[in-house]
Amino acid sequence: MRKNQYWFKSKRFGWGFVPISWEGWIVTLMLLALVQVSAYLNNIFNDQITFKDTLSFLFDSILMG
Repeated sequence: MRKNQYWFKSKRFGWGFVPISWEGWIVTLMLLALVQVSAYLNNIFNDQITFKDTLSFLFDSILMG
């Protein structure tokens, strides 16, 4: 890893950051995978989702973000 190189840069328009190195892309993909796992564990993909499952998924998403 190179010293003093940023993994993300700020967007030109809007809020947020964009990955600019392979480390940034790995972190981004890991976050997406964690969101998918959380959705699966909280039964978000089932037809009969409960309010408790939804709140649990939202809580997990807020903690990851």
